[in-house]
Amino acid sequence: MVDTRIPPHAVDAEQSVLGAIMQDRQALTKALSLLCARDFYVPRHRHIFEHVTALNDAGIAVDLITLSQSLEDAGIIDDIGGRRYLMNLTDSVLRFTNIEDHCNIVRNASRRNILIARCSETINNLYNADLPLEHITERYQSALEEIKDKSSTNIITMSDNIASRIEELKKIQKGEVKPGLSSGITELDNIINGFCPGDIIVIGAWPNIGKTAFVLNIIDHVIVSERTPVLMFELEMTKEKIIDRMICSRANVPSRSIKQKEAVIWSNFDAVEEAYANAASFYIIDDAALTIKDIQNRASQVKDEHDIGLVVVDNLQLVVGPESESRRGEIDKISQGIKALGKDLRIPVIAISHLRKPENGSRRKPNRHDLKESGALEADPDVVILIHRDEDKWGIYSDEAEVMVVKNRDGETGHINMRYNGALTRFEKPTSNNYSEINF
Repeated sequence: MVDTRIPPHAVDAEQSVLGAIMQDRQALTKALSLLCARDFYVPRHRHIFEHVTALNDAGIAVDLITLSQSLEDAGIIDDIGGRRYLMNLTDSVLRFTNIEDHCNIVRNASRRNILIARCSETINNLYNADLPLEHITERYQSALEEIKDKSSTNIITMSDNIASRIEELKKIQKGEVKPGLSSGITELDNIINGFCPGDIIVIGAWPNIGKTAFVLNIIDHVIVSERTPVLMFELEMTKEKIIDRMICSRANVPSRSIKQKEAVIWSNFDAVEEAYANAASFYIIDDAALTIKDIQNRASQVKDEHDIGLVVVDNLQLVVGPESESRRGEIDKISQGIKALGKDLRIPVIAISHLRKPENGSRRKPNRHDLKESGALEADPDVVILIHRDEDKWGIYSDEAEVMVVKNRDGETGHINMRYNGALTRFEKPTSNNYSEINF
């Protein structure tokens, strides 16, 4: 059955917009910030706006004369109705002050058409059993992203927020408000001022150094002591292994003792159960095939439903990125997606990252240039933390660990000496022999 319904459109509004931008610079600026050529339903209006955009990008004033010449040089002046049609457009404008309302009418019609096309595509794809459901839902989600309002609603002037921000800074200085979420490591918090809203924190190390253990220690502190909900995307281990690690670490019981049926002081677990019963929620998504779009969509959903205060991705190199000509390009896009996630949700995001293998089996300390496969991983984060443990000639790592802040966009860098307790998969203060003496 042929669908005879006419797609949403607003010809009068399109004509008014085009007529206004040929006569008023402010109208042009507003239209360019709200619309693109594909938003116009009438083909000749689309061509006209394409030339308007090209003239503006070239630094050429847009008016009836310059636009007519541009269309004539392209050989399409007659296709759009000639100079007479352009003159008629200028005559159609009633008031320049209505430009934003008319742009919104055009844009809303365009959004409806995008959704109609994408919904029809989605329905057809759902009947195709050969297409993965994840591919279909991702295509549909991209349509929703496509129609999001990307206008200047988040643009503010200094005067808008300066008074309230000064008050916040006063409270921070007095210790009434924390500048960021505490990691549980006092020395680290002193360097980076905690994990601040919107910050991207990359934590990297060579294999088997304890990257995930380090981050789980942080998560434990955040949910138990800070009472802040956390969402973790775990692409390497199952959620059961993650939970086992955290329980045994807090109980001071090596996880191998349970697996190997060794003697265990089960009374230690009573305090653990009480601590987690009063803790904030910890959400784990253990999926080995997550795309960056999956992470963004699910994090946004969990944020809306549970008001999480921290997102963790383990690990970044396992995330499936958009198609690219190279692995480096793919990682760049994943890094940019993580950056956008932090800004959109306004919460810190920790991304665990592999490092490039050292040359010739070198056991040197890593630096931020070792972040694997991407320059964006070095440039995009606000904070980069690397963990190092010396390795002997037999390949055995020392318990002594150095936690190095090698990048801090808002402050100083530095390092912290710690001790890695492998049996409990826990990083501790070098002098600590008791779990209660540390902040995790």
